[in-house]
Amino acid sequence: MRVQCNDTVSIILDLPAGHGYLSAEFAQLFPKTDVTGLGLPSDFKTHFGLRASRAYPRFIWSRTHYLGCDCTHLALKDSSCDMVVNFLGLEDVMMTRGQKGVDNTLSEMVRVVKDHGLVQIAIVGYGKSPE
Repeated sequence: MRVQCNDTVSIILDLPAGHGYLSAEFAQLFPKTDVTGLGLPSDFKTHFGLRASRAYPRFIWSRTHYLGCDCTHLALKDSSCDMVVNFLGLEDVMMTRGQKGVDNTLSEMVRVVKDHGLVQIAIVGYGKSPE
């Protein structure tokens, strides 16, 4: 699926970003956008390995930032992001912070996205409920 974007999207936040693959994909899809991935310190090594690889064009890394952060309490202003994206990262939050951590992360996503912005969340279901 190809996502079309006009010039109004300028800041995309990927959290928790894991190794940074989704951040890189969004940087390719939205060439006029800054993408910030927020990850755990334990993911830094693999993220920097991804940046050093040839998996993505070099130019996207000038607009892609990766920071260690607690996604349950973001140091960002309200309504500061055009899009907030997540691909299976809430599973990690659930494992490390429990349901309260997931609830706080979701609240933070909504707080930092601009009015009429987009919050995209992908989860995986196991059995009768999502992981």
